[in-house]
Amino acid sequence: VTVTDANKPAQAEDGYYEIATAGQLKWFADEVNSGKPELNARLTADIDLRGVCSAAAPWTPIGDRANNQDYRGTFDGQNHKITGLYLENKGSFGEPTNDEIYGHAGVVASAQDAVIRGCSNNADITGYEGYTGGIVAVTSYGTTTIENCWNTGAILLRGWQHQFRGVGGIIGNASAAVNITNCYNAGAISFYYKTQKIQQAAGGIVGLAGESSHASTITLTNCYATGTVSGQYDDQARMGALVGEVADNERATLTAT
Repeated sequence: VTVTDANKPAQAEDGYYEIATAGQLKWFADEVNSGKPELNARLTADIDLRGVCSAAAPWTPIGDRANNQDYRGTFDGQNHKITGLYLENKGSFGEPTNDEIYGHAGVVASAQDAVIRGCSNNADITGYEGYTGGIVAVTSYGTTTIENCWNTGAILLRGWQHQFRGVGGIIGNASAAVNITNCYNAGAISFYYKTQKIQQAAGGIVGLAGESSHASTITLTNCYATGTVSGQYDDQARMGALVGEVADNERATLTAT
């Protein structure tokens, strides 16, 4: 007996999965996070996720850095919209943790050697003690390209974790080689420390550029931001209209044109 998953999307001749429904997008996210991070996909319609995620069953982001499953494929949104996203990460007694999710984002939580193209986020996103971005939360190794993407939702990072700081309209933490082209942010970027005054990195496009553990080259081309950048204890933070902070390790290079 052959059992076929009704939510598995059709595959085009170029190998891309063509996604048109919420069930198909969930199937794709589950496949990536279960050990197939190099799959490619394109959206062929606007998608409402309310039928597959809720407070009772929160969405699991594409890309699971905690289990070494950074997304490494190409995700082409073709300018379609994803709405109805509900994402939550809470630990014991309702306290936010990063035991399971390192980043919070509208499209991809963690990316490595990936291409994110033609995607937008209109939802308000609140990240808890983790990298937080409108499109991508964090990149790690290899070269990641983010192009023709935009965010209009309010992006809030609540709480603080010294390893996972960074909140931005497009990406929370851009490290390794990241090329961001033709992207903009119109959403408000903000942060809130739950217990202490500690330096945060917040920017209209990129929160934190670079990382202490390895060299990074971040390139911004034809990008702009109009949203406000603010936060609690802002006198202790590093904030910028485009980039909040460039990592102070003498190995991070930022170019904006």
